[in-house]
Amino acid sequence: DNAVKFDKSVLLQLVAEVGAEFPEAMTIASGEIGLSMHNLGVAIDFIVPGGLRFDPDKINLAPFKNRIEGYEFVFIDDSYFSGKTALVVKEEIEKLGGTFLGSFVAYDGCREKDPTVHSLYRYYDHFDLLGRPLQKARNS
Repeated sequence: DNAVKFDKSVLLQLVAEVGAEFPEAMTIASGEIGLSMHNLGVAIDFIVPGGLRFDPDKINLAPFKNRIEGYEFVFIDDSYFSGKTALVVKEEIEKLGGTFLGSFVAYDGCREKDPTVHSLYRYYDHFDLLGRPLQKARNS
């Protein structure tokens, strides 16, 4: 995770991917990746506390309702596994009248592909459940 969240080139690539797919969307990140983006000068609209998957009550964007209601949002994170953090962010955005479009992550390690998660690298596109490389189809 640290190799990703503190690598400015990876963070810029994530932001570029968001802009290409959803040019009007606002961005939101949590914890260290959000702070790293801010400190490295990588554009991010909202930063929320880390650890939301363990304590979802830490998020409170109600003071920014006027900047959320009617707007579209994309969550940026270093990795995606269970989707708990993204779900907490999604619920908060939707509760305040915004639209959650999905997540953009550097690494997707979730077994099941979620169509709302866009990743720079998806583990299960390359390896099976036992960690064996997938056999690529050969041209006949």
